[in-house]
Amino acid sequence: MLSEFDWLRRCDTGAELLATLQYFNDHPDLLLRGTEIGPPHSAFGGPCRRCWIYPRVSAEKDDLHCQFCNEILARAEKLYQLSRRSVIIWGFVNRLPKHLTGKVAEDDPFLFGRYVHDENKFLAVMHRLHLKTWLKEIVIYYGSQIKGLLQIFPPIVYKRKLSMGDILCRAAYH
Repeated sequence: MLSEFDWLRRCDTGAELLATLQYFNDHPDLLLRGTEIGPPHSAFGGPCRRCWIYPRVSAEKDDLHCQFCNEILARAEKLYQLSRRSVIIWGFVNRLPKHLTGKVAEDDPFLFGRYVHDENKFLAVMHRLHLKTWLKEIVIYYGSQIKGLLQIFPPIVYKRKLSMGDILCRAAYH
């Protein structure tokens, strides 16, 4: 149903974004599973209150979210402090660095989470103190071969009107 980027766009906070990235890293087959659409919104229930697509875990009043959203929100609680010390990088480059693809990216100690959108766009989350070192490594290994734009922003949303998904959509658009 939803693609990985659609799930990333539904994130409200940086902690949810990091939790979603780590969840997809741990469960890469999630998108292949077929899940039925939840019931329409009504006074007696309805779909998940976060994604508004999938059915809730149970019909009880306390269960407001689907299984995936419950997992993301539980992980986000644990990752809140880590997300406050991190930065988010949205990159649009002529070619992706190997630091973001394959086995090298899985072993990268700097990255908390990563997502490769296509052959030119990526999203990476890392500790803000390691950003300079990570950028230096990319310049050392690739030099002037990589050209493009890196948008670096904090995972904290200051205005209640914007969510992390809104910021991510604006970064992807520009």
